[in-house]
Amino acid sequence: MALIPPHFIDTVVALGIGDPKKEVAWVATGFFYGRHVGKDPTGQDMWRVYLVSNRHVLEGHDKLWIRCNPKAGEAAQIFRIRLVDADGNFMWYSSDAEGADVAVASINAPVLMEKGMKFDFFTDNGDGANIEKMNELGITEGDFAYTIGFPFGLVGRERNFAIIRGGPIARMRDLLVHAETQFLVDSVVFPGNSGGPVIYKPDALAVQGTKSVNRSYLIGVVTGYLTYRDVAISRQTGQDRVVFEENSGLASVQPVDLIEEAVAKHWLTLDARERTLAGSGVSSDSSAHGSPETTA
Repeated sequence: MALIPPHFIDTVVALGIGDPKKEVAWVATGFFYGRHVGKDPTGQDMWRVYLVSNRHVLEGHDKLWIRCNPKAGEAAQIFRIRLVDADGNFMWYSSDAEGADVAVASINAPVLMEKGMKFDFFTDNGDGANIEKMNELGITEGDFAYTIGFPFGLVGRERNFAIIRGGPIARMRDLLVHAETQFLVDSVVFPGNSGGPVIYKPDALAVQGTKSVNRSYLIGVVTGYLTYRDVAISRQTGQDRVVFEENSGLASVQPVDLIEEAVAKHWLTLDARERTLAGSGVSSDSSAHGSPETTA
């Protein structure tokens, strides 16, 4: 019995910096997200595909490397994602909301398809649950969620193998009433998890008077973890000597709304012709999505 749809895991990629001819340091996590842009003349869905991660992951870099698994089972391959154009302008977008740490970059999905990569993406018209949808579904504290990513750059020797952890949603009601821009999940995350997706666990059981949710949803993006401070005190002087900052085990997560806002911001930069050409007209079957956005 699978509680995370297998194609959800195929959306997730490791993000790296460095020189692929020497060594790439895998420093963060990203995943693919598709905006539905209409249908082609044959009735097939068309999508524009984005790489989603954190703003703090993309900032300060002119490019990143993504690591993808081939369908045929060979060793993972890496591809460059350009983040700055020839004029020095950012090629990624983020919400203008205060504290937003979610960013998106449009990618050349057909290149991955042509190279035989095994990849998929979350769809904006079915897979994601924004704040409005979570309120409608009754998602709240105590419900279970999974975090997916590559802590400490643990990407797998030959192929990408993401690490999945999980725990209950620890605090969310302040987000659901728009008093906060993040929620907390009781899941231990580390450097490298930044930018990874958070998946709601379906459950057929529910307390009387509440709803059960019988399918998985993308509900957010890992942005970091809450810390606490521990102080070492000198026995001789009674004064603070060393301050340790420790991982509390609570993951900070920002909602799907910030992905939607970042994608919409990019969409507004496109002229009418580009929007018409925004999708490749491929089937909406798993691993057959794409968009013609130019990225190396």
